Amino acid sequence: MNILMLSYQGDEGGQTRLMAYLSRGLAARGHRVFFGCRKESKVFSQLQGSQVRTVQMEFSRWGGKATREIVKLCRAENIDIINSHSSQDRYATVRARYFHGVKAKIVFTRHQPPNSSRLSCLLSSIATHKVIAVSRAVADGLAQRWLSRAKIVVIYNGLPPEKMVCADHAEVGKLRDRLGIPEGTPVIGCIARRKNQEVLIKACQFLPPEVVVLMVGPGEQPEWRKLIESLNLRQRIILLPYEYKSTPYFGLLTVSVLATSSEGLSYTALESMALGVPVVASRNSGNPELIEDDWNGMLYSNDDPAGLAAKIQILLAEPGLARLMVERSHERVRLKFTMDKTIVSTETIFEELLKD
Repeated sequence: MNILMLSYQGDEGGQTRLMAYLSRGLAARGHRVFFGCRKESKVFSQLQGSQVRTVQMEFSRWGGKATREIVKLCRAENIDIINSHSSQDRYATVRARYFHGVKAKIVFTRHQPPNSSRLSCLLSSIATHKVIAVSRAVADGLAQRWLSRAKIVVIYNGLPPEKMVCADHAEVGKLRDRLGIPEGTPVIGCIARRKNQEVLIKACQFLPPEVVVLMVGPGEQPEWRKLIESLNLRQRIILLPYEYKSTPYFGLLTVSVLATSSEGLSYTALESMALGVPVVASRNSGNPELIEDDWNGMLYSNDDPAGLAAKIQILLAEPGLARLMVERSHERVRLKFTMDKTIVSTETIFEELLKD
């Protein structure tokens, strides 16, 4: 197959890594894969040197110049499938189909619960041949906004094998020394872009003062520091910018927290589960599809700092329970949430569309 992946976003976060893994995986299976994106995006740099051919495109709200670039590429390379991953490239794809006669099968992948209008989802239902949702929660949200259930298929995000191997102990030790975190100190962390981390900060009011809170992703945020000062928190709270090589940071964590208010299927939770860190997540969107409360992790009610702190306290006080949850969560990821499964499932959908 000749496949064109599209994303005007492609910046820091799990969605970008998923798109890069998926594109490389499809190329490794013998397909010709092109990726249209902004040259300055993270996904553009991540795909350099791979079998995937990156194509610089300029997107705007209603498609913009990217529409013409998509049409040109489809005709020159005989593209069979266009897989759009974000809003502006979805508009460009629809315009390429209806205004320029592009014959490729159109697939939208929805990574987040929809906040678009019912009319927008209805138009997506008409314009596409298939919509991939990364969780049942996303699929349900789309269907509630008039997107045809018959066009929706759930394909879970997955992790590649290298993301299931814990960081080298010496490497974690060097990071611990650099950050000044003594061995044995409980570390509560969130390694993600903006994910409602304010709830974790507020939860510190109910946590022991010796706990270290580590947030890797957004870096220093003035409103977070203001909140920390206003609550007069006693814990040490470390705010660091995004790191592409994040595995050593997971090696520091005693508990991983995902306080998100909206989530398709969290890469942060998946990585934590695969790397042996117990997870406490909000009972929201796709999180319950990964975590069964009190079995392979813990869930708390959204925007409830005291409830979040109570769950963390249980894991800190009962290391045996935490280890049991880690074993169960690692097994769940290994059996159900691998990148191989994501690649093969996506390939199957594409092939079925071409048969039709």
